[in-house]
Amino acid sequence: MKKLPLDQIQAEMLRCIVEHRTVQELFDAVYAVLRLPMICFDPSFSLVAFAFERPFYYSHWEWIAQYGRAPEDVILSYDYFINQEQMVQSPDPLLFNTDNTYGYPQYCGAVRNGDQLTAYCGIMVEDAPQEEVYAAAKMLIKAVSVIIRRESQKDGLDYALIIDKTLSPQQCEYLAAHYAGRCVFAVLTCEAYQGSTLQFVKSQLLSRGHRIISCLVGQDMLYLFASGLDPQEDISALMRDLQMLAETYHLLIGVSDSFDRAADIPVHRQQALLALSTGVVREGNRGGRIFRFEEYYCELICQAAAEYFGPELGAAAEIRLLQQEDRKRGSAFLRTLEVWLESGRQNALAAERLHLHKATLANHLDKIGELLGKDPQDCFFELQLKLDMYRALGAGTPAREEVAAE
Repeated sequence: MKKLPLDQIQAEMLRCIVEHRTVQELFDAVYAVLRLPMICFDPSFSLVAFAFERPFYYSHWEWIAQYGRAPEDVILSYDYFINQEQMVQSPDPLLFNTDNTYGYPQYCGAVRNGDQLTAYCGIMVEDAPQEEVYAAAKMLIKAVSVIIRRESQKDGLDYALIIDKTLSPQQCEYLAAHYAGRCVFAVLTCEAYQGSTLQFVKSQLLSRGHRIISCLVGQDMLYLFASGLDPQEDISALMRDLQMLAETYHLLIGVSDSFDRAADIPVHRQQALLALSTGVVREGNRGGRIFRFEEYYCELICQAAAEYFGPELGAAAEIRLLQQEDRKRGSAFLRTLEVWLESGRQNALAAERLHLHKATLANHLDKIGELLGKDPQDCFFELQLKLDMYRALGAGTPAREEVAAE
């Protein structure tokens, strides 16, 4: 069993860092001393660097080296995410020698740039002592992390822009210069193999040409900001790709409204988070779903109003009073109010939709005012809010229910 010259290996790694070598140059230098197969690939399973004699005997690394990445069908069929998630959860390299690695013992570990997963590194054990390969793998991961961090310092700044609660004038100026055009914010999560799956999904979006920056928050949520979108084409294309990825990898995704100023990121990040949480509460946490803020806007406004004004708002006393009067008189005051509000308080349009003369509609609105003790024109916003609250609380559309009953 051969001994590994760990001091010499460490010296080569330090030299490559000091000389600003690439990851591949680091691998070439270390392999000349180590003489054990090594590989490094990013969260999309795309090749970053490798060093082993060809042809190689381990098909999984061979695929990545030959094709530049692991094919997606191979990733899914061999369920690579199991091993990847084990590496993400561990602070140190792990020994793999079961299932798809059985017979090919290897120490592999995750490379991080701060909280961001950036790559995976592996070294085959072969005929070397396991504890020495472990030590070499740990040093290699640190060296690769330093090189990748140096190459991605600008990305680190961009990550901060999408997680900060507020943005300074300098940050807003930077965003305006680098991220112009229509924007969308999305929040992604999934149940299984969270960290590795979410980073893989991010890489898939980048490979499809979307201009995004993202940040993994913890290990279970990915913040994603897309900019430079054409309102007619690019946003639809992004939504299609997100839907496809959601279904394939069992994701739950909250998506904000589209917006023009990248400086408004904090507001629209909150929209995406609210859409995700509200959608999960309503639809359950079964994966493969996208929840758009615009779909839940009315419900969210009503929830906020109930929190602000108190539970009495949810009672919708005015709505129930009109229902009672309609039942008693056989009238349609609630239907009249609903259509009038939906028509933008335009009497002519509402009268046409209700098949009434404008004078008759005006008379009905006067009667509604008498019943409520306040002119609908003076409190239309409150009435609209209470009508929406009534619906959001599960009572359906009250006026239409009354019409159906009649």
